[in-house]
Amino acid sequence: AAPAAPRTDREGLFIPLDGSLSLHEMEKFIIQEALNRTDANVTAAARMLGTTRETLRYRVQKYHLKCKF
Repeated sequence: AAPAAPRTDREGLFIPLDGSLSLHEMEKFIIQEALNRTDANVTAAARMLGTTRETLRYRVQKYHLKCKF
């Protein structure tokens, strides 16, 4: 069987834990989804994820994601 892909719906995120994604890929997916749900607003995404704006900015740059600073 093919590995499951991460997916979202209005209720949450569903990330397969079958070894098909690395921790790095999971983190990137979660951050990108938070940015998608907040119209790329880092402050709002950080609040959603329970982290600081500075920490999220670092990870956004690390993963080369698009956002509004």
